[in-house]
Amino acid sequence: MFLLRHIFLLDCGRFSKTHSDMARKGRPATRALDLRDGFYLELKNSASSKGIKIRRDTLKEMEDAIEEYSKTKIVIVLGEYKEGKALSAKKTKKSKK
Repeated sequence: MFLLRHIFLLDCGRFSKTHSDMARKGRPATRALDLRDGFYLELKNSASSKGIKIRRDTLKEMEDAIEEYSKTKIVIVLGEYKEGKALSAKKTKKSKK
């Protein structure tokens, strides 16, 4: 009897949510995170609207990352941040395809 009920519940889709889906529920963050000191890039795929931010400690490391990632992704240079505030402007570099 238990086995039949369990199979029925699985077929109905009651157990379709995974643990990671359930962990996302809750109250969203109310303030933005402070960025650490360094140089920031935002990387996007050409079909995506969301990107990820990566940080490098020095300007040379950031330039190397731009050269590496611009081959396959859209790179947006967010610039240098000190104490959570931007010191330089944004620039965009499209991927070479």
